[in-house]
Amino acid sequence: METKCVRFDDLSPGGYGSFGLTGEVDAFTARRPEDVVPVIEAAESAAKAGYWVAGFVSYEAAAGLNPQLPVRPSGLHDPMRDLPLARFEAFSTRVDLTDVEATHYPPGAYNVSGWSPDSTRRDYRDSLAVTGRAIMSGEIKRGKHTFRLHAAFSGDQVALYRDLLQSQRGPHGACIETGRFGLVSVSPERFFKISDGVLTVRPVLASVRRGRWMEEDSKYAATLAVDRELDYENKILLAEAELELAELGELLSPAESPIISLDRLELTWHLTARIGVHIKPDVSLTRIFEALFPPLAVTGVPKPEAMGVIATTEDTPRGAYCGAIGFLAPHGTKGTEASFSVAVRTVVIDNEEGVAEYGVGTAIARVPDVTSAYEEARLKARVLVDRRPGFDLIERFRDDDGEIAGLEAKVRILEDSARYFGFRLNVGDAIAALVKAEPDGQSNEIELRVSRDGALETIVRSIQGWSGSAQEAPVISGRVATERVSVDNIFLFHKTTDPRLRDALARQHPDAAVAILINDEGNVAGSLEGNVFVETEGKWCTPPRRCGNPVYAICRELLATGAAEEHVLSAEDLWQAERVAVVNDTAGWRLVELTG
Repeated sequence: METKCVRFDDLSPGGYGSFGLTGEVDAFTARRPEDVVPVIEAAESAAKAGYWVAGFVSYEAAAGLNPQLPVRPSGLHDPMRDLPLARFEAFSTRVDLTDVEATHYPPGAYNVSGWSPDSTRRDYRDSLAVTGRAIMSGEIKRGKHTFRLHAAFSGDQVALYRDLLQSQRGPHGACIETGRFGLVSVSPERFFKISDGVLTVRPVLASVRRGRWMEEDSKYAATLAVDRELDYENKILLAEAELELAELGELLSPAESPIISLDRLELTWHLTARIGVHIKPDVSLTRIFEALFPPLAVTGVPKPEAMGVIATTEDTPRGAYCGAIGFLAPHGTKGTEASFSVAVRTVVIDNEEGVAEYGVGTAIARVPDVTSAYEEARLKARVLVDRRPGFDLIERFRDDDGEIAGLEAKVRILEDSARYFGFRLNVGDAIAALVKAEPDGQSNEIELRVSRDGALETIVRSIQGWSGSAQEAPVISGRVATERVSVDNIFLFHKTTDPRLRDALARQHPDAAVAILINDEGNVAGSLEGNVFVETEGKWCTPPRRCGNPVYAICRELLATGAAEEHVLSAEDLWQAERVAVVNDTAGWRLVELTG
């Protein structure tokens, strides 16, 4: 019998890990607003009876919790018109899982078409203008506008979940199969958690994309760090959140809340706030949802008026998007008693119709800039296409007669990549592994591999002599890659075992010793074999890192000593150059004879 996937994953540093729920006992479904409260009550009763409970509450369920909250009703032709307003299932058993590849839910294969928005850019602009006018008139102080993306989908949602989870590696992964509908969520945002008598919420206040390497990443993170004092609109949201929470208990002390932090995911930085209360003993799950749902971060302030604007400006119901997904632990469980995420970064699948839906949006606190708002929405959709399969970090070292060249400089490069991706790396252990791997005599390349958990592996290969300059360099054949690479391809900027780019180049140019990459801006990026250098009028130049040029210690040394300069190089510059070379840390210089 096929096992239905119901699992939760926290891949954040210090997170609870991964677990699945099996042995379905009962299910509770709300399809009408008047059914929402009874279903939430049934879910809480099941947890009190000793069962694990998992499920979701759709955004439009708000009408069943508070009739004063306006929502857009489903239309006859809305893609997810049959999605329940709320659904929970009770389970007898919790199964701890080791990772996203756990054999308990073996992933299969899936197919997904291109994603299409349900709103044109013009419609998006007009809707933002309505929200902006509501803010200017004082009707609302903060708003949220969203739209949906749709795609044809077939196959295994567990496989889709694995891909999205690895691309996000956040705290609130959830995969729930219910039969016709499936939810795949990699939300970065906590709706609420109850643990040891304390209820906390953790709204996302601001987001920004990750940089592509450590220095650029730190620069982007700093743009959020200046918001630690919180600007006007965030203060409004936090003040409103405290008012909602105060209905449920005594607010945490100023020393405990709010706690503002920068949270790093694979694709984005988030500025978040932790706010909480010592929850009253008699507060029910229904009362919590009545007080807090939908989450303020996805509605705006004041909530009723902001939801009214949403109901008139968005083209389709939000469905599970911007609702809540989570679990209840059996009554008496120590630690986390309940945990729900805000259902963003969430794909909803209708298996009968073969359709998938994904919502994106942006918070609005002033007259909106359409371009920046649209780009923020696109950023939140990157998880759909930016794949991060499992990989190791690698760095290659040259060993001549027991002496490793540039050891410290190259370990620093490896350490930067480990910090960027959140890999564990003990530098002392890495150096010890290299020393232990040193063979006797001759020249060798030692490849050091680092896994995400910090495990180390060394591979030793015999190599040819070192070419310390272009004058003594051998000549190898090269081709200019026919397919351009994106300057946002993160694997251009770090050395890893990810095989996709190397495999693609091997298919394009199987006979070339080296393929020189051209980025999607039409400029030279680099190569997988080392840094690309071009000689013009006796001066060697190499592209800056932002073009996609990988980092090698020898390149840094050449630039630092003035032996080479950084310049943006076009594809045409390769053909007009006096000489072209590829330089790396284990072979040195190699001149490239371009063909084709």
